[in-house]
Amino acid sequence: MTKLGYTANNLDLAKADLSHRFFSRIGGTSPDPFRGLNTSFDVNDAPARVEENRARVRFQIGLKPKSLFVAKQVHGHTVVEVTDKMMAENVSAIEADAMFTDVKEVGLGILTADCAPILLYASDVEMIAAIHGGWRSLTKGIIHHTTARLSEYGAKPENMIAAIGPCIGQTAFEVKSDMTDAVEKAIQGKDFSLSDLVAEGRFFNLQSYAEHLLKAEGIASIDKIDKCTLSDTDTFFSYRHEKRTGRQISVIAMTKPPVISEEMFG
Repeated sequence: MTKLGYTANNLDLAKADLSHRFFSRIGGTSPDPFRGLNTSFDVNDAPARVEENRARVRFQIGLKPKSLFVAKQVHGHTVVEVTDKMMAENVSAIEADAMFTDVKEVGLGILTADCAPILLYASDVEMIAAIHGGWRSLTKGIIHHTTARLSEYGAKPENMIAAIGPCIGQTAFEVKSDMTDAVEKAIQGKDFSLSDLVAEGRFFNLQSYAEHLLKAEGIASIDKIDKCTLSDTDTFFSYRHEKRTGRQISVIAMTKPPVISEEMFG
């Protein structure tokens, strides 16, 4: 087994015991139509295969069993803190669009299949966050609500590091006016406009939207994995293209990343 998925340079360099990865569909056990590393129990994949896929994810991050918390997105702005008590009670599935924690050896996971996963580290308070960046949750302020929760613990935006993972690319994301109208209304008063996000009046840049919102919060260190999920379904799950498909996971944890090499496995 080799390293799976992608990492962001700024998070790689942030801290020795900070582990993260934006996984793809490659490296899993699920058959067609999921074909690979499906990590969602909600798409009618065999639960045993999903369990095995999540175990492979935990191995890649360096996590023990029952230490991976996965958000079930609600397309809103709900932010949940993952605590030691939740660990003790074996809570693993959380209905929210963002999670954060200061607990070591705990992974926060976001499931996507075109939406933008966002991983965040606040160095001044030693906290991590994982955000589901769908256009609805972004428009409802999920990034602002997450940074606001971190600020309650003393985190400052200038000490936050963020990375945006693979999502649907602008050339593949043709949208209707009701969506762009909602976005335009939500970003009124900010230092960017709808014209910064839309090409030809109908192709929306979701990753840029997330980046602009992170910058609006005062976060300067932002990395992006510039890959389109819809254009490369050999590598990524894409709900918009495939409909019946799996979900890839993006994970961040304050744990020492494991050493993984092909030589380890002969």
